[in-house]
Amino acid sequence: GCAAPVGALGEVAEGDHGEELWLRAVALSPDGAVAIRRSASGSPADAEKLGRTLAEEMLGEGADTLVQEAAG
Repeated sequence: GCAAPVGALGEVAEGDHGEELWLRAVALSPDGAVAIRRSASGSPADAEKLGRTLAEEMLGEGADTLVQEAAG
């Protein structure tokens, strides 16, 4: 199984201009000392693009390194 300390949450909420998709994600070092947290919001119609953009930002900040550390 996967032991990487990562998490994500997505929810649709009513915003100022209709429904908005809110995404939150976190990647942690195995000991929890380092955390990369990001969030993004946009139209539910753009869910895939929003998720990819959020992932790219996190990878650019080193989330992949944290996951690799957890994998051993």
